Amino acid sequence: MQSSVDLLISDHAEFVSRHAKQYLKRGGILLAGDSHGDATIANSDSDFSFIGVLTRNAGQHQFSNNENESYFKRYKNDMKTTPI
Repeated sequence: MQSSVDLLISDHAEFVSRHAKQYLKRGGILLAGDSHGDATIANSDSDFSFIGVLTRNAGQHQFSNNENESYFKRYKNDMKTTPI
């Protein structure tokens, strides 16, 4: 069962990136929101590569891979990492 899926989705869920990453195939995609910090946690995990941001504005979805650094900038001064 390990490494069996191409896509994991973490939508308003806590720490899918930690607890389910063993099921994600190498090269698979984790689509994670950050409402519970999962995107931030995945970004600090060397098993993941941050590839971009998916946003929605006026009902339109847009993917950008140019915002990688600025997406997490809001956390740089406030974030303390604690193992869970």
